[in-house]
Amino acid sequence: MSLYENLPTMDGRMTRTNTSRISHQIAASLARREWYVGAAALTLLALALTMGVTGAALAQTTTSAPETTTTEAPATESTEAATETSTGEAVAGQAFSTALLAAPEGFEAANSGMSLDSLELQAWPEYDSAEVLIMADLHLADSVELPAEFQVAIPRGARLTGVAEVTAQGQFDYSRPAPTPNLEAGNEQWDVYNLTIPKIRDVRVEYYYNPGISGSGSRSFPVLFRVPIATAQLTVSVQQPLRSTEFTIAPMPSQSTQDAQGFTYYSDSLGAASEGQIVSLQVDYTKPDADPSLEGDTDSAAGNSNQTLLLAVLAAMVVAIGGFAAYRLFLRPAPASTSVRRARSDAGPRKGADRAKTRSGGPSRYCTSCGSQLGKRDRFCPECGEERD
Repeated sequence: MSLYENLPTMDGRMTRTNTSRISHQIAASLARREWYVGAAALTLLALALTMGVTGAALAQTTTSAPETTTTEAPATESTEAATETSTGEAVAGQAFSTALLAAPEGFEAANSGMSLDSLELQAWPEYDSAEVLIMADLHLADSVELPAEFQVAIPRGARLTGVAEVTAQGQFDYSRPAPTPNLEAGNEQWDVYNLTIPKIRDVRVEYYYNPGISGSGSRSFPVLFRVPIATAQLTVSVQQPLRSTEFTIAPMPSQSTQDAQGFTYYSDSLGAASEGQIVSLQVDYTKPDADPSLEGDTDSAAGNSNQTLLLAVLAAMVVAIGGFAAYRLFLRPAPASTSVRRARSDAGPRKGADRAKTRSGGPSRYCTSCGSQLGKRDRFCPECGEERD
């Protein structure tokens, strides 16, 4: 049999030998009562648990903030609501249904062959910029064939920042090409875009527009939205900016909720709506600064930064202690025991294996690697872990 034919067997034998050697090195260190080995192991365990708890807290804090530019769904009043109250009608005799206006005279429907099961409209003033963020979640009816093409109108001068398909798991896919404006269909009040939805019936359309928000003090502006496709159910939600007071909406939604971040959401249903109808709300409030809600929430940002720093420090400690333990277990030369030093002094100038053999010429009773005394049944050196000759 050739040497190459023996390689698999030899390799398996060497692997088993190395594994046994490492195990005996650990056992030898513990047998020598090296307290630092146990202390290092306990410390590593404690640091790993601490890192896990801290990392989980940091992940929860990071993902709890509403996001509109990633694949995660922004938090809404329905998912993080902590309290819910009825606001009633802020303006006497003005029901919320008056927020839905008729389509302008002469309006021609462009998506007449389509329908929505529901349309959820959200307006977030001064959320992450000095503008109003509008998010419209469209749920295409099963009767609509895919891929589907339709038109969406946004206020003139607004920035269309994202169109996403929403998966069943709530993931937002923004990887589609940017829609192109339809200049022929637009007018002085609205910009129209042509959208193509290839395969998923749940769609989100996002845009920002600036109604004239600037500086600090009082704000008063309209929120306008044109229904793109006839829908069986239209709901509206408005987010109150952080640090704002005297917040009112006309007409006022009937329900309010508050999430863990301190945002208050005012919401209501408008029932069925036809293509071209206009949602019109008047928003008023006072704010002592010009900062958006997210930029002004410095305590949360500082907390995230401190937690990230703590994780980095803990990781460095794990590496340092792990390296120390590995050095003490596997790399540091083992000191000779008292019996070995006595044997060496009696043996005189003899070297290597000659010093490790007994006078009777029997099997070696000392380790040929470090000179430590071996027991009759020891297969490995209790000091360095070397296999017995």
